[in-house]
Amino acid sequence: HKTAVELSSALARVQLEIELENAADKPAEVAYRIPVPADAALFALEVCNSAGCRPGLPQASTARLNAYDDAVQARPSAGSRGLPAGDARLMADAGGKALVLRAAPVSRSQWLRVRVAYAAAAAEHAGSLRFSLPARGMDPRLARTSLSVQAPGFAQLRANELSVAPGAALELDPWTGVELQASAGPS
Repeated sequence: HKTAVELSSALARVQLEIELENAADKPAEVAYRIPVPADAALFALEVCNSAGCRPGLPQASTARLNAYDDAVQARPSAGSRGLPAGDARLMADAGGKALVLRAAPVSRSQWLRVRVAYAAAAAEHAGSLRFSLPARGMDPRLARTSLSVQAPGFAQLRANELSVAPGAALELDPWTGVELQASAGPS
């Protein structure tokens, strides 16, 4: 699980990359819930496998079946490897606001990579930007997060009160939320 955040002009752009594998004999569909800030807005989704990549479908509708379901049901012919399909929607539940991803197929013989991007407000005050990434959950099966942060034009960058070099990867447990701060002070 890789997360890249860019902080600029009171805005945070967050890009997530998740790589999935399947140990079962049959292809599977994945449904994945990612907590996001309350004001998050989805702006990109891409689903890839060894055959290539396909843009995903942001879904505003709560309809039971949609174009994603049609694509999943239209399986490639035997022996061929078709492009994967995916969709994403923002939802709110008792756990807060989340991005719900669906993607398929996750086959035993190939990986599936999902890339999603959203934007959210970064609070700006007295020359500093602050942004919070919610924890992903408490399930011990979740992979750690590799987090990188960029804040062009800011001299100091901190994650959970620790200094961070721009672009350096931090390894975090999925149950750890992250408070980011970028300030114009001396480095």
